Amino acid sequence: MAELVAVATDYLDFDPAWEQKQLAAEGIEFRAYRLAKDEGEKLSELAPDANVLVVAALPITAALMARLPNLKMVLRLGVGLDNVDVEAATRRGVYVANMPTYCTREVAEHAVSLLFACTRQICRQDHNVRQGRWGYQYVRPLRQWQDRTLGVVGCGRIGSEVLRILSHSGLRFVVYDPYVEEEKVRELGAEPVDFDALLAKSDAITIHAPLTEETQHMFDGEAFSRMRNGAILVNTARGPIVAESALVAALQNGKLACAALDVTEVEPLPLDSPLRSLENVLLTPHMAWYSEQSLQVLREWVVQDLKRLARGFEPRNVVNPEVRKVLGEKALRPARRM
Repeated sequence: MAELVAVATDYLDFDPAWEQKQLAAEGIEFRAYRLAKDEGEKLSELAPDANVLVVAALPITAALMARLPNLKMVLRLGVGLDNVDVEAATRRGVYVANMPTYCTREVAEHAVSLLFACTRQICRQDHNVRQGRWGYQYVRPLRQWQDRTLGVVGCGRIGSEVLRILSHSGLRFVVYDPYVEEEKVRELGAEPVDFDALLAKSDAITIHAPLTEETQHMFDGEAFSRMRNGAILVNTARGPIVAESALVAALQNGKLACAALDVTEVEPLPLDSPLRSLENVLLTPHMAWYSEQSLQVLREWVVQDLKRLARGFEPRNVVNPEVRKVLGEKALRPARRM
């Protein structure tokens, strides 16, 4: 019988045999499911003995955790924690950990790619050629972007990487992030500003903030009204940061020139979403995180954190350190290099 049962609730589209082989020697049973977001209730039937949940997008609620009495840890496959009730986990003495560094470069590159695809209308040019329309007149006017201003919302790992990638682009940068010291922003070659100033100064805005009560729908109709006419919006963070109906209106009335979205309020994007029919919208399927390298890092991260737990150590990146007080003497030892 396994000493530790780890259950991947909605694992990515690959065979978990590699993980199972790596973990078997540690007495860890690794089960992988592909549950939809609304199928969380199945877990108490599929895996009532789960000690660890490895989760991508499935909501991990207080009610779900209450039905898993042996739960010790929730490991989030990614950075954001908006689908995990961290406070409820802490009250139950459950560690919550994430993977804050595994896809930083990928998301930053994706955001920059979307930005320049918008500024040069690459998708529209491709469509025109396929339809037999040859020539620059079909996408006029295009303007050089040197000396324009890019606004960055969120200056953590990914926002900072975007600034590094674009450091020699000739763009000016303004940053809104009330949780990052202004000196750090200036060291990255950007001007720290408040949200209103960012909206007013930016020719394009790229979002790299977590989804919280503070950031949900921070880009609403009022925010769009304060943006520059013809501005561009890029979102590779979380869909609900942008109020989608307000975004559609801003794109339809010409307030925004273009939006590039890797994330949307509802995922997958519904077939009847008006975003699908707008020519000034560029869509990708929530895959900014992906490269073959980041995928392997993610899988190795899962294995390493599970081995740590099996040996009595905390995962690498505990996001609820308060759980140590709740657990008292039962708390795991601090993480160590393995």
